[in-house]
Amino acid sequence: MNAIAVKAELARAAATVKRGQYANAITELTSILDRLPKEMSNDQYRGDALAWRAVCHFKLSRLDRALADFSASMDAAGASVRGLVNRGTTLIEMRRYDDALFDMNLAVQLDTDADSVDGLLGRALANWRARDFAASANDLRLALQKRPADMGLYWRCGNALIRAGLYDDAVAVFEAGLRQDRYNPGMYAGIGEARRQQRDYDAAIAQASRAITLDRSDLNPVLTRAIAYTNQASLTDALDDLGYALSVTRRGSETEGWIRLIRAVINALCGKYDVALDDANRAVDICPDQGNVWFVRGAIHSRLRRLDLASNDLRRAIAINPELSDAFDIVQSVERPITPPKAPMVPRADPDDNEVVVVPEEEKDAGDAPPSVPVPEVAKGNDAPQIENIARSAIVASPAGRGPGPAPAKAIEQWDVEEVAEWVSSRCNASRMGLGQRFREEEVTGELLVTLGPEDFAELGVTSTIQRRRLLLEISKLQATPGNQ
Repeated sequence: MNAIAVKAELARAAATVKRGQYANAITELTSILDRLPKEMSNDQYRGDALAWRAVCHFKLSRLDRALADFSASMDAAGASVRGLVNRGTTLIEMRRYDDALFDMNLAVQLDTDADSVDGLLGRALANWRARDFAASANDLRLALQKRPADMGLYWRCGNALIRAGLYDDAVAVFEAGLRQDRYNPGMYAGIGEARRQQRDYDAAIAQASRAITLDRSDLNPVLTRAIAYTNQASLTDALDDLGYALSVTRRGSETEGWIRLIRAVINALCGKYDVALDDANRAVDICPDQGNVWFVRGAIHSRLRRLDLASNDLRRAIAINPELSDAFDIVQSVERPITPPKAPMVPRADPDDNEVVVVPEEEKDAGDAPPSVPVPEVAKGNDAPQIENIARSAIVASPAGRGPGPAPAKAIEQWDVEEVAEWVSSRCNASRMGLGQRFREEEVTGELLVTLGPEDFAELGVTSTIQRRRLLLEISKLQATPGNQ
């Protein structure tokens, strides 16, 4: 088998891969590798054949085999930016983030092409999956320096900054994108989401509305606006947006499940628990592996005083997501609003780790050269709704559904005994336990309240460890924002 024959067979195998016939391609490539002359055991032909076969294994989710072939390919033909990014991407899918970052760092060092951003994008993804969102944003900013006209990079970088909690920086990136393309709806959608995170709901609605005007097909700004409306207690407007979103969503898709989850929360805030339960049931059917859907349905069951069903759902929610352990308190108090712990919104959530959705990168036409594997991206374009995390934000109670705080808008240290008692009664299941009256009897003022520790709360009748922890957390938040409730 000479070099010309090997090249011809590799071309045929490459065509098989491009047709999506991965199992057949693996057979062809394995045959080529078995018949390669000994003198070709460590050259580009062997490296190419192994790389093509690795791509096939990756496409078929055979990650261990893909990893082995990518490594063998570089052993045969030498390390390259593409090879390192491919292997790093495979390691990311295996959740071996430290190993992936090692490969991506090498790729960045080898990537000396002035126009290439492959290494930077690979490392940005690895950092994103490793939950280092600021580092991911830094890599995307470096990529933007190389490709200042790439609108997708503005979108990804802004999203990374949102996840890092750097909302003003995110807005600055999106505004820079608008200077490149003033009619890009994704930039307005990104600004709207950043402003929503900052609780500037008027600005969020205005920016999301501009995005919707430019592109009615993108659900991101529709949902951002719906949640902003919810936070302003404009629940009818929020339901209108969600109704539209459902009308253009494929039935049975995960997107439908998340939209129904949001709508269930809003209807529950309106006191329409039976209607909310219908949507929650559908959300559970579509997304049974997401703790939030079980949480919301359990909370709705608790409002309907179906406490056995509520307990079952809440236990299921906690089994999936232990961070929802506070859900047990809802079973004890049907008066409490639907408010699971606040989760930061991030565009593009992942079904497995609630971080990133895998959006395959378009493969460049490079003839018969081994392609890059489909690299999962932090966020690409405007075609993958940020539904999951918007849903998590929606579950956080709006002003209409949030538990009442003390009436006076002043610093917690200035509360009098009655204001403290009212606040305690509104938290957890305190009202059923008579805690408000107990705090009145002990004449606990705001100045005293901020000095209490867990043991003090226990002596005052707060027997639940979870409730004590929550009260202390809320007190610390109130201290951090004087005058706000």
